[in-house]
Amino acid sequence: MVDTEESTDGVFVVHRVCGNLILCYSNKLMGCWQVLCELPASGNWNFDVQWSPCTPGVLSTSSFDGQIGIYNIEVDPKP
Repeated sequence: MVDTEESTDGVFVVHRVCGNLILCYSNKLMGCWQVLCELPASGNWNFDVQWSPCTPGVLSTSSFDGQIGIYNIEVDPKP
């Protein structure tokens, strides 16, 4: 299962791949999509990833173990 969510400014994309693996991509460098970071894995599968509608680079993740992660990938990809 692969889900893709693009940021509102079109600079970042996250892929949720087979459960708790979330990869963040950026096209800031030369217009090519490159892996920017891998978000820390949760204890269970992530079922949703959402970008902040008003703060660029901020996203949230939610997993089946009840955990919610808030990340700012422009600063540091840690919760």
